[in-house]
Amino acid sequence: SQLVGCVRDLAGRDAQFWPIGVDLGGFSQCAEDKAIIRRRLKLPQSRKLLLFVGQLIPVKGVDLIPALMDRLADDVQFVVIGAGPLSHLVSDNTRCIWIPAVSNSLVADYMRAADLMLLPSRAEGTPTVLVEAGAVRLPIVATAVGGIPDLLADGRGVLVNAENMESLVTGVQMALDDFQAGAERAGRLFSFIETNYDCTRNSRDLVRLYGQLNGSGSTSPHPDECALPRVT
Repeated sequence: SQLVGCVRDLAGRDAQFWPIGVDLGGFSQCAEDKAIIRRRLKLPQSRKLLLFVGQLIPVKGVDLIPALMDRLADDVQFVVIGAGPLSHLVSDNTRCIWIPAVSNSLVADYMRAADLMLLPSRAEGTPTVLVEAGAVRLPIVATAVGGIPDLLADGRGVLVNAENMESLVTGVQMALDDFQAGAERAGRLFSFIETNYDCTRNSRDLVRLYGQLNGSGSTSPHPDECALPRVT
């Protein structure tokens, strides 16, 4: 990952990358189909829905959304969840459904209701929101910045160039036009996240590592190990 490379460059030492992960049980389990979830959330049934979740600030590429929507077909609508200084760009756009804030427990429902997660950021770490989207098997288009290329490598998502509208439009259109390919990418991402981003397994392994380092051999993580805040 990018962080491991930075440690090696700055300290000359190898490092291990240990993602916090997410509570997979809270994201991957749902018996409702998409139509029922959209009805409950008052979202349009007949549109292809893009989803953005995060702060509405320049580094997240929110200012690109209006121009992007002008380039996409009329049956595509953008659901934008978040607040920030660029909220006016989506609140006044008829192609966007702006939701200033939702509870963490509802984030997964909006992901299940969407057809595609889009993150057009100019800079990132490894966004928790993309891990969560992968946990619900939602296809992703995101810019190749920070830790995103590691997460979406090997055909687990569609990577586009930052600050490049043509690349962004092409990536979104490709993802929306080929549902089967998107589902296959989402399936590969889910398997990757299931193996590497399960917070219960990761916290247990981390406690075991600490025990080995200090000689205690402890393998019992705290019961609140997964009660961690989301970072978008």
